Order: sequence, then structure tokens, then C-alpha cells
Amino acid sequence: MDVVALAAVVSSGLTSLAAIGYQAYGDRRRRAHDANQAFEGRAWEKKSESHYALIGTCRRISSALSEESLGIPAVEYLISTARRELAKIAPEIVAYGSNECLANLEAVEAMLGAMRDERGLLLEATEAHREKLASIEGAAFDAAAVARDREKKALEGLLVFSGLDQDTVRKKLQIAVDALTDSARSSVRASAI
Repeated sequence: MDVVALAAVVSSGLTSLAAIGYQAYGDRRRRAHDANQAFEGRAWEKKSESHYALIGTCRRISSALSEESLGIPAVEYLISTARRELAKIAPEIVAYGSNECLANLEAVEAMLGAMRDERGLLLEATEAHREKLASIEGAAFDAAAVARDREKKALEGLLVFSGLDQDTVRKKLQIAVDALTDSARSSVRASAI
């Protein structure tokens, strides 16, 4: 038996096995990389969705507080809707948000809680609002103006009781929006790398 021929057959077989092993190793690494990329993509999607939802909530609150004709139904609806939205997205913010985002989420939740906690002022404003609407329907515009003043005073008292005024609330909400925007942008930059 020729040694050179035997060496050629054995070496080509070993080379083929090595190539198959290297390809299997590369395939395994590629699948692991693809799985990691898919996870990162899903995580980024959840993070960005929750950040954008919180940004939208903050902007809706800020916009509603800027309106001159803000009445008690709007405040009640705003607070309850915002609290529901925050309850839905809070887990994603906690899981994916930066420490600054978490701090701002807690600040927004605290503001909404403080605004909702003073039930007496909320009831006073509700009662005044109902009187105002009844007076308008009955064409008693002087009584409607008095009721509107009571309603407005109760709403302002609600903000004062909670230790907040509209400008402070809007500023805190803008800080939260800025932090969330920065966090979302940084994750976009990181995913592009």
C-alpha cells in the first residue's frame, strides 16, 4: 500500500470533517446571534412603545392643563385616563427604562395621585359644574357665571392642595418627556451600531 496515497485519503477526509465542524460551529454562532438580535429587536420595540406612550400621556396632560376652558369632567377624565395608561405601560418602563425615566414616571404618577386624592375639592368642582350646565340650559347666565367661578376656584384649589400649579405640572411633564425622548433616541443609536 502506498503511504502517500493513504496520507492523501486520510488528510482529505480530515479536512472535510474539519470543514463540516467549522461550518456547524459557525451556524450555531449565527443562530445564537440571530436569536440575540431578535430578542434585542423585541425589547427595543417594547421599550420604544412604552416610552412613546408615556410621552403621549405627558403631552396630553400638559396640553389639557394649558386649555383655558378646563372643566371638572376634563380633569376627572384626564386623571383617570392617564392613571390607566400609566398602569399599562409602567412595567415596560420599569423593565427597559433608564433610572431617569423611572424617576420621571414616579413623579408623574405622584402628581396624578395628588391631584386625585383631594375628593372634597373634586366633589365641589363637580357640583359647581353641574350647576353651571343647569343654569346655562335654563338661560340663567349670571348663575352660570357664579357656578363657573366656583368650579374654577375648586380646580385651582385642587392643584394648590396637591402642591402643584399648572406651570409646575407642565414643567415636570416636559422634563419627563425630554428624559423619555433621550432614552428612546439612545436605544435607537445603540440598535443601529
